[in-house]
Amino acid sequence: MVGVFQLLVAFLGLYIIYQMDEILGRFNLVFGPETNVEPPNWFVNFVRILVGLFVLYQLRLAFIKYI
Repeated sequence: MVGVFQLLVAFLGLYIIYQMDEILGRFNLVFGPETNVEPPNWFVNFVRILVGLFVLYQLRLAFIKYI
């Protein structure tokens, strides 16, 4: 059961990576469209790498339960 939960968390992380541009694009809604604030490209890539490492860790934990 724990492995199934970790698989769900991993797929949620993959969805976050897939939707990263739209999620971080909401900065314009927070700071106002007139400021035209966008996160720097290095920050977007850094967040993608962090979420990707978290996804790999969750998948590793999930598959250790079954092996």
